[in-house]
Amino acid sequence: MTFLVDFLSHRFEGVHHAVAGYLQNCHFHLGSYVHLLRIGVDDPGRMLVMTDYYDDIGMESGHGGSLLGMVWEAYDRGLISKEDTGGLELTWGNYDAFMEIWQQMLERRGFGGKLTGDMKDVARALNAEDLLVHVKGGAINMHDWRPMWGALFGQIIAGSGPSHQIEYPQLAFDHSNTTVGTKPEMVFETQKEKLWEDNLGVCMFACQAVKDVVALATKSVALATGWSDFSEEEAILAGERTINLMRLIAVSRGLTRESDFDVGKRLLEAPTAGPGAGTAMGPHLAEMVDRYYTAAGWELSTGRPTRATIRRLGMEDIAAELGV
Repeated sequence: MTFLVDFLSHRFEGVHHAVAGYLQNCHFHLGSYVHLLRIGVDDPGRMLVMTDYYDDIGMESGHGGSLLGMVWEAYDRGLISKEDTGGLELTWGNYDAFMEIWQQMLERRGFGGKLTGDMKDVARALNAEDLLVHVKGGAINMHDWRPMWGALFGQIIAGSGPSHQIEYPQLAFDHSNTTVGTKPEMVFETQKEKLWEDNLGVCMFACQAVKDVVALATKSVALATGWSDFSEEEAILAGERTINLMRLIAVSRGLTRESDFDVGKRLLEAPTAGPGAGTAMGPHLAEMVDRYYTAAGWELSTGRPTRATIRRLGMEDIAAELGV
């Protein structure tokens, strides 16, 4: 879906903004809707201009929200000062300071030039590591997941860094249930389905909550390819192979069990308001990782797929090529 927004007044009069597809990342990260990653900009015009700005410079908006949300809070807490920023006042809602910081980052000059590179290195240099919202050094996507443990754990355990690799409708109980329950196992089961859908190149929103979507998608593939005997079981197996392919590649590049605990403290603390107030997932993360590994058939001590799992999935050649 695409629609055009025309600015008829305000400082952006005459600007045309095309809204296409899935823009919540930039809106939620840069507006005041998500209290974790905000810089306090809640003016719709400024938010849309920021969205275009991100697109123009080729920046993934989640990174900007995570990084500058941390910088703005560091300023608010007195960890950095106006002298550090070269005179910029990083007060909540200061749109002009935000745009100047990004321009400095692009040109590698001034205070903004010090914010480029690895987010964790930047946070460490500002003595603001506890303020950075991240998973494995990557920007977390969109929302405040802390009251939704299944969704949050899915982001933590995802094979491509923090990303949507689960079927959210099947975790609907998540929204009002801050207990471990069967979440680790459910994350793995829904991950297999989600990655099968990803392999089809179909948007997650076209599949979620569609009745019999696995059966329908499997039949579509069978009709398109002539694979008359292609089954739902094979489809889900393709999703599981994808999970393990990503894991084998990650392990070959140095990922360990400890990597799955490289999560910003903010994500693992208890929310202060809402249905999940006062309950933190952090103390349960080790149990959830162990149970996910068990469901996936991975070694508890290393997080790598077991030999039995590799054989069952017919991936011995890939494991051998990767040296895992």
